[in-house]
Formats: sequence, C-alpha cells, structure tokens
Amino acid sequence: MTEKEIYFRPKQAGRKLKTALELGNAAYLYGVTGIGKTALARSLLAGKPYEYYTAEEAQPEEIPEKKEGKERMIVIDDLHCVTLQEYQESYALLIKRLLEQESVKLILISRAPVPGWLLSVHVEYRFIEIGERDFYFSREEQDKYLRQSGLNLDSGFLQKAWELGKGHPVSLKILAMENGDLDRAVKSMWLWLENHVFDQWEKELGEFLMETSIVENERSRKLLKPEFPPFFSSF
Repeated sequence: MTEKEIYFRPKQAGRKLKTALELGNAAYLYGVTGIGKTALARSLLAGKPYEYYTAEEAQPEEIPEKKEGKERMIVIDDLHCVTLQEYQESYALLIKRLLEQESVKLILISRAPVPGWLLSVHVEYRFIEIGERDFYFSREEQDKYLRQSGLNLDSGFLQKAWELGKGHPVSLKILAMENGDLDRAVKSMWLWLENHVFDQWEKELGEFLMETSIVENERSRKLLKPEFPPFFSSF
C-alpha cells in the first residue's frame, strides 16, 4: 500500500496544531525530513482555502502581506532554507507583519527549531511549537497504522516494532513498505538516513556554526544531534 493510499494523523501533533489554529497562534512545526510536518498541515486544512509557499522557492516579497476579503490561512514551508542574512531579516519582518493582522492564521514549517533570526518574533507572538517528538505515534497508533497498511502482524512482532522504532513515523512507513520484513526495513532506514538526513548535515552544520552563540548552543544541539529511536542502532 502506498503512502498516498493511507495517511494516519499523529494525535499529539494534530491536537497541538488544531489548538494553535483555534487560538489564533502561529504554529511552528519542525522535525527531520519525512516525519509528516507538511502532511499534517495539509490534512488539517483539507477542504479549506489556504495559501501555500515554500521558502526554498518563494522570495519574501512574493508573499503578499495583505489581501482584500476574508480571513487568510497561510503555510510557509522549508524555513530552514532561509540562510542568507538579507532573506532572514526580510522573512522575519514579513512574518511579524502577517501576525499583526487578526485575519491571518499562520503555519510555519522547518527541519530545525525556531532559528535565532526568528526568535524575537517567536517571543512576541508566542508560536505554538510542534516538535519532532510530537509526531511520534503511541503504541496504540503504531499498531493501528501497521494494520491499516495491510500487514497481518501478531502481538510479538508489534512489540518488537515498538521496541525498535518507538513510534517514529519514518520507521513505520518503511516497515510497511517492506511488508514487515525487519531486516530489509533496517537497511532501508539507513539509506533514508544517508539520503535525507546525513547529507544535509554538512551544509546545516556550517550555517549553524556561523550563527551560533552561547544562547543558541542548546538549540543547535537539537539539530546537530537529533534523537533517533533504537530502530536506527539495534542491528
């Protein structure tokens, strides 16, 4: 079964995002590639009008600050791609101006926690942060997801999957893709890490070292030393 045929919304992340939207707070979603940040936003906004921009392609001036008419729901994705100081300042100002408008609801998405260039806006407007751990499935969610993926698994296997993956969404997607074959799934996990996580570190490490201060050390460690479940190291 392909990912398109099944989407399982993580309860904790979904609850926090729904709360942010109801309260009118900006939501800031972050975590590694593939954990389900953009999918969660799209799932909650399905059937509703919203504007979607990716900072990898859109310049700040391409995102209109004001529009005539009804309330606006805006998603700005890939904020980790904003690396030049000029664009960081422009994006921070844009986000601040958007949040000054009661008619705007904002979802921000990145691979990393709130960066230094956005901290002052974060403090002023109190983003609701939805971090990587919020996307992890509970044991009950894990079992339901695997069974809905078409896998007929006994309780012993489900317990083993939990001990290894601890509900990490990517580990479960790959386990389902490999039809429950743990050995093949672990190999695929390492390929995913190599292609979607480790290859990004060299660039991101340089960027963070350039802007890291004593205040930023704790935040930097979260990106440079992400938490992976036992699935990634048990074989």
